[in-house]
Amino acid sequence: MTTNYRQDEKKFIALWKELATKSPYDMPFRGQLVDDVIDDYLPSLVILDYNGQTFIVTHTGSVVISFYQHDLTGMDYFDFYSKEARKHIITLFDEMKHCPFAYYVERDFYKADGHRLHSKTISLPFADENGEFVSIFSLTNAQSDTPKEPAKNTDVTGQSAIVRKVEFIDLGYGLPDEEILTKVKKLILIETID
Repeated sequence: MTTNYRQDEKKFIALWKELATKSPYDMPFRGQLVDDVIDDYLPSLVILDYNGQTFIVTHTGSVVISFYQHDLTGMDYFDFYSKEARKHIITLFDEMKHCPFAYYVERDFYKADGHRLHSKTISLPFADENGEFVSIFSLTNAQSDTPKEPAKNTDVTGQSAIVRKVEFIDLGYGLPDEEILTKVKKLILIETID
């Protein structure tokens, strides 16, 4: 099933593609994201930066913090996943180096008070000035609803999470091998369901 992306998600993908055409590499580099280009997105962005060993959350937008009631800045992205899932997500990120693509995830988070938070995130890769894939910018939107019975599993923020949907988006360079995508998708979907 194809997702009907929100207007801000479509604009974010269009911005990425526009910047990619102006980049000497297959993906935009962070230096292209000057303040007047990125300011509108910052409150809803989570930025992951590669530090040579792992991806660390280096920015959690104010809107995202208010959704999750938790600042993710400084956390290791892979702490959100089991060791088994990490291996496949690392493989997926390695594929992004050679074939830039986006991924879209819908999750339900259950807060301690039982409120359900439905989150939609679209994530895009960015390079450094040398063309090395070093960052993922994730545009996040969430809505809360009435209290429900919270799920039993909790993530590193102390919230329960169920992944409802995972999609991979061709940005004009194709997608990695279907076997890799399917394996990662299954692990992410299984990872958080009770």
